[in-house]
Amino acid sequence: MAHQYATIKPDSKKDLVMRLKSRAGEKNLETISSDYMSPTVSDMVAFNDKNNVSISLSMYHCATQSPMPANLPNPDPLSLQIGLDRVIHRWQKQTKVQFAAFAGGYPTSDQALYAASMLNKAAITWNDVKPGPEFKWVSNLEEAAFVLAYGGDAGSTLARAFFPNDKDLNVLYVYKKAFEPGNINFMTNIFLHELGHVLGLRHEFAPEKEGGTVQLGPRNPKSVMSYYFPPEIQMDDKKSTREFYSLTESHFSGWPIKDWVPNN
Repeated sequence: MAHQYATIKPDSKKDLVMRLKSRAGEKNLETISSDYMSPTVSDMVAFNDKNNVSISLSMYHCATQSPMPANLPNPDPLSLQIGLDRVIHRWQKQTKVQFAAFAGGYPTSDQALYAASMLNKAAITWNDVKPGPEFKWVSNLEEAAFVLAYGGDAGSTLARAFFPNDKDLNVLYVYKKAFEPGNINFMTNIFLHELGHVLGLRHEFAPEKEGGTVQLGPRNPKSVMSYYFPPEIQMDDKKSTREFYSLTESHFSGWPIKDWVPNN
């Protein structure tokens, strides 16, 4: 049986948010209500759902390092380190991974709302796969395991996520490049890829490019976790992700499995 890490510390999450508010100011920590949608952004979402004519990137750019969210000037409280260390990380199967979305830090408030809406669409798409854990958008930062934040200009990088862990608060970054023509109407696809990381999935090309990974299921160059753009969840992705979360042994291919409890 996989190791289970029940590490939720309610006071720790509350203290973290209080420290962030004292350092960055409450205004910079405001989040978007999960049930709010402005008419302008609603029209943008509807338009991009029906019109898919822009020329997109030919390759997906996903990073493992980034600066702080644009609305948080202090360097420490939300620092993130990614390193699998020959361990397979995933969430406990029947858990909710809750997320919030910062309202500030973007060039415009509409961009913040648009990005949050696209992340929620990607979350719903992954929930329909029924991998085990379930994503849920919440309005309060204190109830979130991770928060969507604008990371500014990171060159060709579109977004960056994290792997399952017990941090008080993780960050999923979206960058300036994701808002450019050819990318913005594929933002849901971008988040499909990033939420794959949040579920514990590595890049399809990881064995050749990154190392420190084991393979589960068949290779697929069009996997949602591949270089292919725009990313789409394939049938193999659905099957392999369900299989990944159905593993009951403590090890896979000689690597220990750690099951984390989302720190909502």
